[in-house]
This record gives sequence, C-alpha cells and structure tokens, in this order.
Amino acid sequence: MFSDFREFDQQQKRKEPISVYNPQGEIRQCNEGRYDFLFQESKDKTCIMLEVQIPRFMDTSLVNVDLHPLYVRLDIKGKVTQLKFEEEILVDKSKIQRS
Repeated sequence: MFSDFREFDQQQKRKEPISVYNPQGEIRQCNEGRYDFLFQESKDKTCIMLEVQIPRFMDTSLVNVDLHPLYVRLDIKGKVTQLKFEEEILVDKSKIQRS
C-alpha cells in the first residue's frame, strides 16, 4: 500500500522542464518562483541591467543562469524564470553577478 503511494509521490515530483518556446514558436516568458525583477537601462543607453530579487540566504549553488542573445533563463531552486529581451544582447560582453 505505501509503496504505491511512494511511486505516485515520485511521479508528482518529476515534471517536464518548461520548454524555451511556446506552441507558436515564440520565446516563452514565465516566472514560476514569482521573483520580482526589474529591467533598467544605463544612463548612457549602452547597456541593459536585469535585477532579480532572490532570497538573501539562498545558497548561490541553487541558482543557475543561462544567458542567450534573445532571452535569459534562470533556474532558482527548481523554479524557472525565463525572460526575453527587446533587442539582441552581446552574450560575450555580458556579466552575471550576485550582490
């Protein structure tokens, strides 16, 4: 009896990762963790800054950032936040930091 429950519970925990694109072929935007975020443009209008508010005491190893020219995908403790950019960015000149 309990083994059936454990199998059911494990199936519930295994979920499909969210795809990058929606059925129309556009980049999907999602915020599963409901994290606050803010896009800012620098004063000289040469760069865009994205600030995501994650819990202060969360270990950095639980945060995975995947940066692409058209979107950024954050996996924060198993919750996916994916945001698309208005314009293409230069990934090789971009910088990711936690402060």
